[in-house]
Amino acid sequence: MGNISLSGIVSGLDWEALVEKLMAIDRKPLLDLQSRQKTIDEKRNAWKDVNTRLYNLQLKAEALKSRSTFYSMKASSSDTQVVTATASSAVPAGAYTIDVVRLAKAHTVASSVQASSTEALGVAGNPLINGKEIAVTASDSLVSIRDKINATPDIGVQASIVQVSTTQYRLVLTAKETGSEKAITFSDDGDVLLGLGVLVNEGTIHPNTIQEATDAEVKVNSLTITRATNTITDALAGLTLQLKQEGKSATVTVSSDTQKAVDAIKVFVDQYNSAMDFIASKTSYDKETKIAGPLLGDSTIGQIQGMLRRKITARVPGMPVSMDNIGAIGITGGAFGSADANKLVLDEAKLKENLESYLDDVAKLFGANPTNVALSTAGATASAFDGGGLPNEGSPSSVYGALNAINGDTLSDRWGSAGGGWMDGTEGTYPDILEIDFGAVKTIDQLNIWTLNSTAYPSSTYGIKDYTLQYHDGSAWVDIESVTGNTAGMKMHLFDPVNAQKVRVSVSATNGANDYSRIVEVEAFQYNEGIGSSIFRSLRDYTKSGGILPQKQKALDAEKKRITDRIETAEDRLALREANLKKQFVAMEAAIARLKSQGDWLTAQINQMSQTS
Repeated sequence: MGNISLSGIVSGLDWEALVEKLMAIDRKPLLDLQSRQKTIDEKRNAWKDVNTRLYNLQLKAEALKSRSTFYSMKASSSDTQVVTATASSAVPAGAYTIDVVRLAKAHTVASSVQASSTEALGVAGNPLINGKEIAVTASDSLVSIRDKINATPDIGVQASIVQVSTTQYRLVLTAKETGSEKAITFSDDGDVLLGLGVLVNEGTIHPNTIQEATDAEVKVNSLTITRATNTITDALAGLTLQLKQEGKSATVTVSSDTQKAVDAIKVFVDQYNSAMDFIASKTSYDKETKIAGPLLGDSTIGQIQGMLRRKITARVPGMPVSMDNIGAIGITGGAFGSADANKLVLDEAKLKENLESYLDDVAKLFGANPTNVALSTAGATASAFDGGGLPNEGSPSSVYGALNAINGDTLSDRWGSAGGGWMDGTEGTYPDILEIDFGAVKTIDQLNIWTLNSTAYPSSTYGIKDYTLQYHDGSAWVDIESVTGNTAGMKMHLFDPVNAQKVRVSVSATNGANDYSRIVEVEAFQYNEGIGSSIFRSLRDYTKSGGILPQKQKALDAEKKRITDRIETAEDRLALREANLKKQFVAMEAAIARLKSQGDWLTAQINQMSQTS
């Protein structure tokens, strides 16, 4: 159809232009649909960007409801050449004298001097290094022996070659880990290690020992401890020491790290302002250009703006009047009528002053100081059962009893001693149920499950793997969340507030070792309507999968699809309409041509008749 020519030679009319004008009239509804499609794209992109900014604000709010943000500790050393330190919130503030008596060192043994590193040594056998066999032939050199050692999996030794002089080479074997228990072991079934001078007297003496395997020895406030490494994590709970230089002393000072809270509040304020600025730009109207933002007049965006303003200026119940709103700690709104009227302004000096003087109140203001109601000291009790409801305490119960999981100790360092945590008493039998009764109905919105996790007992091997959390609503057990494949030492579970007197953890699988369920601590936090927690929950309803904003985008996608389908149908109809018009005009041009031809013939006949008369 597209190759039909509308010349208009006979009629003298521009049929092409006429068809184009007629089609332009017919195409106007299609242009309206395309304009609507563009508007939908603008709205969808705007909502997508709003969702991104609100999700980022949600993450910043989440940080403000975390205890670690406000109760972080920092460690400093008086001499970082001797020892450095890092601290978690578990270590109490104070000063600790660190005397580094001896550093942990790796066992290092060398061969006797060899004349070449690449020539065959003429020794053969299958010596054992740390129990790993190395097949050595007479054609092997120092280089090939080194490479064979380094290619042996899990040998625990690093082999290298040191050129002592122009014609002197030595094979050096260094343990990959420090400490006396990591000393390299050798066994020689031939002449390889003896021939190289690594051993004498059938392996009882290492004549070329460069460094003995030694443990670190350090005094912490005059108390002597030894460890296999120079990184000490368990001398003081929550404090990590990195030993640097032996024979010297330094003082490690642990203090509150309020700067972390300052930084978290600053980024929250910045993100809040960014989100509100963006929303304002998408709901604006330019009187001069008469261009409106894509979300102008949308009720949902108005709800979001109103919600954020209400939440950020709300007074937090249960707080002293002098500390129940963000204005009290140095966060205020911009001046009325100014460009910053809808923004937050942070007085950092005032914020720092409040954090130093009223840390607990500031933390509670943001929702970061919730009450753990799953504590024996708060009146909670704990029991353990198997799937049939029979008691399932560990043995002995004083070491592995259920009460050990609600004593407030979240560290795994005391596992195997009283208070270290709960373990069921039936190996490989599931489910194992740990139940906690608060003693009264509590409104809770967070459960933390601490499973066994330490250097000696990593959670990937000794922790619980699959489990379900439930609460009792007064008449029945209700699922909160089910977890599969867990390998983390601590799993935080956030959920909408529920009223419950009891919660329980039902374990259906563990990560393997001995197949016992091991839980160090269960924490249940009472709902705290702080500013951070309140904004976090409200924004989560908007941004979560299936939430209000994703549903907005989904609805716009569906509307765009409907319009796209209409456009495709209209395009097909218009193409057919254009083809028909062209056919009609071609036929009309042909008819005119015929009429003209007939007219020309009649004219000729008349002229001829006139001439003959």
